[in-house]
Amino acid sequence: MIKITKILRIDLETKNIDYEDYTDEDEVNLIGGMGLATAIFTREVDPEIDPFDGNNLMIFSVGPFCGTAIPFCGRYFITAKSPLTKILGEASSGGFFGKELKSAGYDLLIIKGKSQSPVYLWINDGQVEIKDASELWGKAKEEGLKVPPFLILSITKQCNLHCAGCYAAAAGTLSIKSEKQLNIDAWRKIIKEGNDLGVFCYVIAGGEPFMFPNLLDLCSEFKDRGFLIFTNGTALKETDYEKLKKLKNVAIIVSIEGDKEDTDSRRGVGVYEKVLKTINRLNKIGTINGISVTINGINYKKWMNPSMIDFLIKKGVRIGFFLEYIPTKHDITESLMLTEEERTAFRKQILNYRANKKIYLIHSPGDEEYMGGCVSAGRGFAHVTPSGALTPCPVSSITTHNLTKSSLREGLASDFFKYIRENEHLLKTEGSPCALFSHQEELALIASKFKASKVGTL
Repeated sequence: MIKITKILRIDLETKNIDYEDYTDEDEVNLIGGMGLATAIFTREVDPEIDPFDGNNLMIFSVGPFCGTAIPFCGRYFITAKSPLTKILGEASSGGFFGKELKSAGYDLLIIKGKSQSPVYLWINDGQVEIKDASELWGKAKEEGLKVPPFLILSITKQCNLHCAGCYAAAAGTLSIKSEKQLNIDAWRKIIKEGNDLGVFCYVIAGGEPFMFPNLLDLCSEFKDRGFLIFTNGTALKETDYEKLKKLKNVAIIVSIEGDKEDTDSRRGVGVYEKVLKTINRLNKIGTINGISVTINGINYKKWMNPSMIDFLIKKGVRIGFFLEYIPTKHDITESLMLTEEERTAFRKQILNYRANKKIYLIHSPGDEEYMGGCVSAGRGFAHVTPSGALTPCPVSSITTHNLTKSSLREGLASDFFKYIRENEHLLKTEGSPCALFSHQEELALIASKFKASKVGTL
């Protein structure tokens, strides 16, 4: 006998709570929570069962080393019949749940049945209760709260480059001279509140993020959250690379326009070579990295050529953000926007790359169309400026809440954000790469309606 597995069984229909020691040698020898969960599931669940049937088990499981000092063993697994595929589905997650389940004395938590009223499961070491959740049910919805999985933090307005057509400059992020920037304690407070609400990942933008002191130290404080740092690739110091070696929750996304000619013409002479050197350094230390590209009428054809993607994949790039050019009042060059025909062709090529290239690609606005339009204002993300103003997105300069004076919860639940989310026509791009850009006149009226203020000039 290798070990005795402790199982907690919950029946939400009968409210029964059962405990068992599982000692079947053959199945316990399936080392790992996922292996044992799969064995139990296939034995106890009819393969023809409807995924929404109360007898479809949902199994939370941890491995034998979870909760120990052994690294990379803190994940937990969820096993159930998937409503999407109608076959056995499995998912895994990090965070503290796996460790806490193990510390409470259980290797597996098996849930079945359907509760007739809202309940939640309370586990405190050896004590387990099924408690009434009626007062919590729908509470966030009633308050108008919608928590996005991503929060974009423009952590500084400082930048060491002066790129043509910079979004941050156009939206006012880099030009708010009269407003004080948040310090590391203020950003720490925002991230903690985001974590409590359920924000999963933070996108760090700027300015140039690596000009913010102790940026990576801040990321290291929240190891159960992901950080995507968007950088121009020219400001990382040797100390940054040393810190990145130890961080597994940070990915670096480097801005690039295309080849050397494209990148240097927009960002400055010599930037392209510096970017490639940064990518090489990141690969050598094992840091996941990617690229961010502003797609316009000049460079899109080069990115339609597979050789451009293949070159970067060989360099070790694993993520690509392709963001279509958004014109601004400071840079009225709508001719740089892709035409409808160009956008259709580029979208087709992106889908082709996804099917055939070993790189994870995000395309805006193409991907947003699958999600019912723009995902700003808390639908998928929200944005915080260097001074703490909460805006719907990085290219929007309108705010009703500053997080130095109000909470993130209050801002996300604001009537301003709620109005944008509930008026679906505001989320449609209508031939533009940005939905809010397409509705600037209406957005100005909305700002007046909710007494919103500008953080800059869009």
